[in-house]
Amino acid sequence: MQILEIIVQFELMNKIFVFVLVFLYLIFVLINRNYLFQKFDTKTVPDFLRSQDILDEKDEIKNRIFVSDETIYIASGYLYVSGEDPRDYNFQHPPLIKYFFGLSSKFFNLPLFPNIIFGFVLLLEIYLLCKLVFKNEILGFLTSILMLIDPVFKEVTIIDNLT
Repeated sequence: MQILEIIVQFELMNKIFVFVLVFLYLIFVLINRNYLFQKFDTKTVPDFLRSQDILDEKDEIKNRIFVSDETIYIASGYLYVSGEDPRDYNFQHPPLIKYFFGLSSKFFNLPLFPNIIFGFVLLLEIYLLCKLVFKNEILGFLTSILMLIDPVFKEVTIIDNLT
């Protein structure tokens, strides 16, 4: 009888920790909503096509500009889902996440929506991994919270802060 009570108590704690983690992540998303919910800017693709990432051996591109990594990834992804060959644009990096950015830009007009999803999945994975390895829900929860308040997590979730 005591073992059953302990199991029920652990399951209740587990559900509470996951609920609190979801709640805190939603607060994180709301605090950073100005960055995470930016609409897809139609100037992103033409800016990318004039950027430092496009090879121009014949010097045909005038008015070159330097763009950030997130502009390169989002514009590349948008070009990929528009039918362009991934080998032609930003071929230096694997295209999967850029496809996600492109699909999100095209269908939701929110290029960073995949970051919101993957950010939460990362926190949940950290919680579950710590719970599995250390057999301690509290340690898993605290580790996830520490990750959530880590400035590097914010930078990775928002790519380069879009500024």
